[in-house]
Amino acid sequence: MTARTAAPVPGGTAYAASPTIAAPPFGRWGQLVIGVICMVMIANLQYGWTFFVPDIQKKFELHHAFSSEAGASGAGASAAGASS
Repeated sequence: MTARTAAPVPGGTAYAASPTIAAPPFGRWGQLVIGVICMVMIANLQYGWTFFVPDIQKKFELHHAFSSEAGASGAGASAAGASS
């Protein structure tokens, strides 16, 4: 069994260079800034949603269906087998 090697590339280099990966258009700091802006926008939506939850619960007679308590304790408790 013989080992195979890459063929030399004409022009003086021994092997073909690996393709270069381009940097993001805005760089690291641009990605960070865009990420923070997106997180702030989502946080504002979540905060605004809390104003509608009591009215939705009253209208449809739901109890903790849209609250954070149902997501935190209800989902964890049901996954663990306990009832809330």
